[in-house]
Amino acid sequence: MPVPDFRRARSDDVEEDGRSPLAMGYVWATVITSMAIEMALPILLGIYLDSKLGTVCLFLIFGVFLGFFAMIANFIKLMKSKGFHRGVNPRKNEKQDKTGK
Repeated sequence: MPVPDFRRARSDDVEEDGRSPLAMGYVWATVITSMAIEMALPILLGIYLDSKLGTVCLFLIFGVFLGFFAMIANFIKLMKSKGFHRGVNPRKNEKQDKTGK
């Protein structure tokens, strides 16, 4: 089995802020995973509370609404951020804001 070649990325493969496409992929994977956990955790907590307290689906419904609205609020915040439109890099945004670009 051949060994993968982990050579340094070519200059045209690197984002403007110096991160490789793989690093940017990790950034986006982290953002998406955190949003999924924000939605799933309240639902799982609602299921657990329903089983412990003997309610039918009261806390499950509350968990669904709480998780959905938390995810939507975070998604809107992400869409409004400058980082979303510039590749999710706050350091680069600060430099551009200071220079006026």
